[in-house]
Amino acid sequence: MKRRAGALPGAAAPVLVAILLSIPGLTLGYFWDDYLFLTRIQSDPSALLRPDPGAMFYRPISQGLYFHLLAALGPAGAAAGHVANLVLLAAATWLLASLLSRSAGARAGVAGGFVFAASSCLPALVAYASGIQDLAAVFFLLLAFRLRDSGRPLAALAAASAAVLSKETALAVFPALVLWDRLLEKEPARVGRRAAAYGVVALAWAAIHPGIRALIGNGFRSGATGYVGLEHPERWIEYFARYALTAVNLPITGLATAWPARLTLACLAALAVIAAWAWTTRDAEPRVVEAGPWSVGRAARLGAWITIPPLALPALLVRPWGAYFVAVPSIGVAILGGVLLARLPVRRAALAAAAFLVLGVFSRGAIVPGAEVWTERTFVDAERAARRVEVAFRDLEPALAPGAHALVSVGRTGTLGLFQTLHRYDALRVWYRDPSIVTLAPETRPPSPAREYLFRVTPDLAVIEIDPRSGYFRASGGRARLDEVALPLRAYARGLAASGQPERGAAILGRLARLDPAPLRSYDLRVAASALRLAGRAAEAESLRATAPPLGPDQARDMVGQILAEPTVSGPLDALAWWAFEVSPSDPEALRYLIGQYRIGGYREPALAIARRLAAVAPGDSLAGATLRELEGGPPAR
Repeated sequence: MKRRAGALPGAAAPVLVAILLSIPGLTLGYFWDDYLFLTRIQSDPSALLRPDPGAMFYRPISQGLYFHLLAALGPAGAAAGHVANLVLLAAATWLLASLLSRSAGARAGVAGGFVFAASSCLPALVAYASGIQDLAAVFFLLLAFRLRDSGRPLAALAAASAAVLSKETALAVFPALVLWDRLLEKEPARVGRRAAAYGVVALAWAAIHPGIRALIGNGFRSGATGYVGLEHPERWIEYFARYALTAVNLPITGLATAWPARLTLACLAALAVIAAWAWTTRDAEPRVVEAGPWSVGRAARLGAWITIPPLALPALLVRPWGAYFVAVPSIGVAILGGVLLARLPVRRAALAAAAFLVLGVFSRGAIVPGAEVWTERTFVDAERAARRVEVAFRDLEPALAPGAHALVSVGRTGTLGLFQTLHRYDALRVWYRDPSIVTLAPETRPPSPAREYLFRVTPDLAVIEIDPRSGYFRASGGRARLDEVALPLRAYARGLAASGQPERGAAILGRLARLDPAPLRSYDLRVAASALRLAGRAAEAESLRATAPPLGPDQARDMVGQILAEPTVSGPLDALAWWAFEVSPSDPEALRYLIGQYRIGGYREPALAIARRLAAVAPGDSLAGATLRELEGGPPAR
């Protein structure tokens, strides 16, 4: 007896492919935004469930409910999160195959399921706990499509609403749900009633969403609301092209992309599933394949409405480029791909699906060093870096005192994002399971903390712990470079001076000056002089500054710029940098130099502050005006 296309083994095959391709990501831990959500729940259990006026996003399902569960699981939360994401991806794959099987025939369901499962952007969402946001949106949208196609519009509206409360991108697919009957040439096409229902949901969502109000209030300006805002037009085509390539599994770095060796076994196993499907259905030639009501034209129209709007949104509004933004559009690609492949003989369809799968695995090896481009490779690198630093911290200090202040200096680590992980996202609270730990930059230490620790995370991911009183230090892995020890001590000395201990801060800088070469010795002595002047010891401060080795104009400006870019809690101390390095705060040339350096380095707030100063001392200056227009919308009209 011949096996009919669409029997259970065939329908299960795409789900198995999705699972196999995602298994390598199950070994990863937390990184990046995972820590942000976990620590916010530690501090306030309701924080992610209600709209926060200071937040850019409102996703109570995928952030609030989900991360409450992971936080409750403690150390097991990361593994549980990956498994939950995998289950959701498997369910989404089944929904897509089921939708296509019902409407375009069983073979279209299996083929479309393969295309969806092989999408290069989806396994990364399993590897990243925070990928739940895109996965939940995809799952609820597919559920909405399935319900809409089954003639259950109210249930479909509820599922679509859940998708929007998981990730805002789902809103871009509302038009496809409104136009469903018309796109698929069904009757009757009650577009007006559907549009009103989805419009009410969209308006209610916009009314409570803090990010939407912030975007509107800031005129959708880039940089005014974090990394979301109307980006520069020259980026639109480049970003959209990258998203389009990712949607069809073509690597954005072309042939320069390295094959991801860690995925080879998963790739071979997934190919074996496709081959097995082709073998078991080899006798089901096109003449006996079940046909559904979705023609290629209908699938193309529906696929375009599902694919193009959510591809355009991040291209226009999001500064970093992220492969995972293609998750929702991958639904549309799979719908059209499934209908097209169903027209081919089984073997050809299997070969096409296998080629698409291999391209998808190849695309997962793409990485763009030094750029704001987030791919699966950057996820893996970021997780490995976070894990290495966590192990180093816990090796040096198995436990931190409750309520301790961890003063952490972090070297440049690029897209690994360790500064944000430690400072903005408070990863130490998760690593030590203690929400009372406060992580600060050394220069921002408060007066008289109960217990403080001083750490340095080096660019090569070593961790150094320093006793600022004795100068004793120890490093993970053994030896530490002295310049990496001096960096946090300089910042700590500024923090001491700013928090009421200027003499002690000056003493640390004085000890460093005896060890450092000329440019750094000049920096140490001049900052020490600032601390003494802040303490009211003006004569000693002048004398100390006079002993500092001379600096060239650009050296002096760079050192002033460094201090102003990393302010302490004392504005008066920071302002003394102009005096200490003998740079006039009213010198237009020096101010223009600092603006240029800040813009190159991405220091938005310092660039704004210096641009305002330049606009005051040199009214009409073109650089000041351009900087203000770009970063804050420009000065008020005269």
